[in-house]
Amino acid sequence: MPHFDPPSEKLHWTTYSSVDLKLALEKITNTLADFVDRSRQSLDPVVSLQPVKEITQHLALDDYLRRSGQGSPADLLDEFIANYLTTVIRLNDPRFIGHQVARPHFASALADLVNGLTNNGMAVYEMGPGPVALEKYIVDWLLKFVPWGQNRTQSSTHVTGGGFLTHGGSIANLTALLAARGTFDSESWQNGINPAHVFLIPDTSHYCVKRAICILGYGEKNILMLPTDSTGRIDTSQLEATYQRALNANKIPVAVCANACTTSTGLYDDLKTVGEFARSHALWFHVDGAHGASALISDAHRSLLNGIELADSLVWDQHKLLQTSALCTAILFRNPDSLSRIFQQQAAYLGDNENAEFPDLFHQTVECTKIPMGLKFFLILLATGENGLRELLEALFQRTAEIHQLISNRAGFVCDYVPQSNILCFQYRPEQLNQFEVRDQIIDEGEYYFTRTEIKGKKYFRFTVANPETTDKVVLGLLQRIENFDGRQATGSVSDQNEAGS
Repeated sequence: MPHFDPPSEKLHWTTYSSVDLKLALEKITNTLADFVDRSRQSLDPVVSLQPVKEITQHLALDDYLRRSGQGSPADLLDEFIANYLTTVIRLNDPRFIGHQVARPHFASALADLVNGLTNNGMAVYEMGPGPVALEKYIVDWLLKFVPWGQNRTQSSTHVTGGGFLTHGGSIANLTALLAARGTFDSESWQNGINPAHVFLIPDTSHYCVKRAICILGYGEKNILMLPTDSTGRIDTSQLEATYQRALNANKIPVAVCANACTTSTGLYDDLKTVGEFARSHALWFHVDGAHGASALISDAHRSLLNGIELADSLVWDQHKLLQTSALCTAILFRNPDSLSRIFQQQAAYLGDNENAEFPDLFHQTVECTKIPMGLKFFLILLATGENGLRELLEALFQRTAEIHQLISNRAGFVCDYVPQSNILCFQYRPEQLNQFEVRDQIIDEGEYYFTRTEIKGKKYFRFTVANPETTDKVVLGLLQRIENFDGRQATGSVSDQNEAGS
C-alpha cells in the first residue's frame, strides 16, 4: 500500500478534520434552528432593507477575514453566520407574503449540505453516478403527473416523455426553445438561425422567455406578442389573427408559448385552446409552468392545466410550491427525442458516453458542472411523502382564496379577479393612493414583506402566499397598515391587532 504523509501543519486550515466539521455543524445547526424559530414567531423584522454599503459595513467582512486561520474555525464561522442571518429576508416569517420562492423544508437544506460536501458535478456520469440515478427517478416521478399518453392508475404508472433538472426556470425555458429551434430547423446549429422564424408569446410571459429567444440569436422583431385579456391571460380569440399577421409579413411561426400560471396574477392560460391552435398549425407548444405546474399533483387543482397533454415542453419549478430550496427546475418533453435536438456538439475531453446504462447529461444540459438537485427534492419526498406535498399545495391555494375573501369584504379594497393559485393582486383606494409608494414605505419599515405589480396600466399590491402560517391576524395587521395611508402619510407599524382573528 502506498504511504501518505499527513498534511503539513501550515496546511491545517486549508484542510479540515472530522472534529472541525462536527463542531461547526453542531454550533451552526443551533444558530439556524434559533433563526427559524424566531422567524416563525415574528420576533425580528421580516426584512431590513439598507443600502448595500451599510450592509457591507454591518457584516464587517474585513474584520472577520483578519481573524481567520487562528484556531478552530467553528466559533468564527458560527459568529459570522449569526451576523449574516440578520441581513437576510425571513421566508419562515408568516409576514413574508412576497416573491415566488418556497419556504424551504429543512430536508432540502440538508441536501444542500450533502451536495456541498460531496461536490458531485453530475453532468458527466462518472462524476456523479448516484446523483444521475436519483435525478432520473425524480424526473419520472414528475412525468407521471403529466398526461402524455401514460396509463396512470392507483396501482401503476407507465411514464412517457423525458427531461432533466436544471438551475431555474430561465435556463429551462431557454432549453425548451432550443429544442423547438432544433426541431423546426435541424441545420440551425451549423448554419445559424432562420431570420424568418417568429415566436408567439403572451405579453404576460416571464421576462426570461423573451430573453431566451434573443439569446438564441433572434431579435425582438422575431417575437409576436399574443394579446391578453384584462387579467393577463391569452385572449384565445386573437390566436388566428396573430398567426395570419405573421404569414402576411412573410414570417414562419415556430412556437407558441403559454403560462401556467402568469407571474403577475397567478392565473392560468387556456392551455387546451392554445394547444389545439398549436396542433392545427404544426407549431411547437411550450408551457411555462414554473410556478403553477405543481397543481398537477392535486386532484382538486389538476384541471387548471387541462390541455397540458398537448404541450411539447413544460417547465416546472420545485422551488416555488414544493418546499425545495433554490434552485430546482424540471424541463420536461412529450417526445424524449427532443432531448437530442437541444445541442449538436461533442466534447472529447468529457468523453462521448451515450450508453443508457451510464448516461452523461452534458449532451442535453446547458450546465456541465451541475449540482445534484434530485437529492434536494427526494429528501423532501422522503420527509413529507407525496401526500404531504399535496396537502401543502392545497392548503396554500385554500389560504389564498380565504385571504381574497377577507380583502374583498373590506371597505376600500378591490380584488379584480378570483385567484386560481397562491398569488393574489389587490388595490386600496387606487383613485387616491399610489399603491407602489404605499407598498415601498411599508417594506422600508420591515414588519411585512409583499410585492407589487402592474397589469394593463393598473398598479396592484401582490401577495404570494407561501406559508400556511400566514393567518388572518397577519393579513389584517397589514391591511390596517395600508389603511393608515388613507388621507394621512402615517409612519410606524401597527401594534394593536386585537380586532384581528387568529
